[in-house]
Amino acid sequence: MIDNSQLNLNTTSWIVETPIGKIEAQPASDHNYPGIYVSVNGTQLVLIEYDSIHEQHAVRVWNHNDPDIDPEYTQTIPKLVWIKTDDFQFVRKDSDTCFTVIDISVLDEDDYFLRYVHVDIEALSIDEILSTIQTYGWDFTNGKLVVIGTTTPACNADIQNQLIAECIAEQTLPIDADDTARFNSLRELNTYLISHGIQQPIE
Repeated sequence: MIDNSQLNLNTTSWIVETPIGKIEAQPASDHNYPGIYVSVNGTQLVLIEYDSIHEQHAVRVWNHNDPDIDPEYTQTIPKLVWIKTDDFQFVRKDSDTCFTVIDISVLDEDDYFLRYVHVDIEALSIDEILSTIQTYGWDFTNGKLVVIGTTTPACNADIQNQLIAECIAEQTLPIDADDTARFNSLRELNTYLISHGIQQPIE
């Protein structure tokens, strides 16, 4: 467990003191390979490469733990994509069972309230899922989302978890959300969305 009080930030690096020693992250100096170097107790281990200095989406990991050989590419990090599911909701699939949902309520003209919610389907009990989806007219039978009182699938199997995550997020109280924000104009709201990698502004 890392104690947040042990996190130190200066102009060139981020340092965390842990039971195994000092973990340090430093910005990469090569503009052709923007990203961060990660080292443990002074030994450089990997470079996490960004797609660009401005976007800073992690895209590749390079092995840097042997100073006598050139860095070795080890894996590609798939870029996570936001999907616009309705006029005021965006969903990002982080894994097969984990989703991030941005759900926006229009309170009044030029008054928007946003909830940022992470949903881990595997962390939910069947009762929690049922109590939420039944308010939408669905049921959960033999591991499948169906229309209540029928065996008709409510959606394609490949988006079932996403649909459950959307329902959970919509029913999440602001106090239980991972983050909330309020905006006094559509421009402010779209600026926030763009800063979080959403390139589909609300009109």
